[in-house]
Amino acid sequence: MSLLPTLFLRVSPDDLTLARTGDAGVTAYRHRINRRVSFTLNLREALAAAPKTVTANVARAEVYLTTPVVTVPLSEFSEAEADTIHHTAFRAEPRSRVLYDPLPADEIVLVYAVGEHVCHAVEEAFPAVAYHNALSPVLQRGNPAATSDHTLLAYPHEDRTDAILWQGRKLLALNTFATKNADDATFFLLGMAQALGLVAEELHVVVAGEARRQASLATSIGRFVKAAETLPAEKNFFSLTIDH
Repeated sequence: MSLLPTLFLRVSPDDLTLARTGDAGVTAYRHRINRRVSFTLNLREALAAAPKTVTANVARAEVYLTTPVVTVPLSEFSEAEADTIHHTAFRAEPRSRVLYDPLPADEIVLVYAVGEHVCHAVEEAFPAVAYHNALSPVLQRGNPAATSDHTLLAYPHEDRTDAILWQGRKLLALNTFATKNADDATFFLLGMAQALGLVAEELHVVVAGEARRQASLATSIGRFVKAAETLPAEKNFFSLTIDH
């Protein structure tokens, strides 16, 4: 079976990131969202402006969404209850589609939602589409520090910070906080650690995301924890979102 030429598309409130893998590695293009026009028009403009090495002959789109998730134990998840689970945790947006990603290795399911207008635009643009939450490949990769100690991965982006806590290879907790800046994120991350009975001074923190946000948060939280490091460029941002 031949593989369809695939475009990887990260959808966030602030931008669209388009990427394609090839012999030379990853070629990517980022389009800043213009909130004065529709998502459909933003997507069309992004596809028109992106290099042909990214968009040529694409037959399939793998769409990664940054929307918040509800984690449900895999053994307790029912597809028929996905909408109820999501709407219990988050305010139900009009005309939204509830999706879910099973992660058998972690024995959980991520439940999340996206506006139907996003789905309509993407499905109009590409013959085949698959949706994922942007956190799924991060969780599938596992502990970025690969140690037996507690590791907290912090991913500041847009107006939020994702927090994933591991002990060795075991996933202990996942949460998303609304944050305005690095000190805001530090407050919530340390609070999460405290709520789980962890001592901040013994915590190893790895910060992902754009370089500026990485450096700011690593400096802020580094005052309180055992170690705070940033992910190197080859493992960061897009590779966090898209599992090549």
